[in-house]
Amino acid sequence: MASITTRHGDQKHFFPRDHPVVVNVSIEIASLQVDTQDMDFSLEFFFRQGWHDPNLAYAEQQAGGKKFIVFKVDLVKDLWTPDTYIYGINSIQTVQTDSAVPASEGLRISPNGYVLFSTRLSMTISCSMKFHNFPMDKQTCFFEPD
Repeated sequence: MASITTRHGDQKHFFPRDHPVVVNVSIEIASLQVDTQDMDFSLEFFFRQGWHDPNLAYAEQQAGGKKFIVFKVDLVKDLWTPDTYIYGINSIQTVQTDSAVPASEGLRISPNGYVLFSTRLSMTISCSMKFHNFPMDKQTCFFEPD
């Protein structure tokens, strides 16, 4: 797999393309807390991004019959990754876990070059709340990746 991590100058792995890369994003929320005084909410969640990189494709036999190969997350620093932006963030950090719970990050690549990168994050997002109908009010807060 050395060819996957080959660098071109100081640039991250880059694959040529003549069209935009479609990035699939999914979020699995582990916990949610709302702070009405600071008018924000905090989330702990798994943030998953998947995309197709044809340069990372390999023969299925190399995976020993498996549908994908799991790599050390350190490899992601050498790959092209999407620059996903989330609006309204007050703070964000990677959740550190101990060995008794699932890993906070994961990287897997399928034979066709489909990359799935997952990371466990904790973040706080601003949310303008209105309490005109308290205690029966309803708040709408947005979480919008781009």
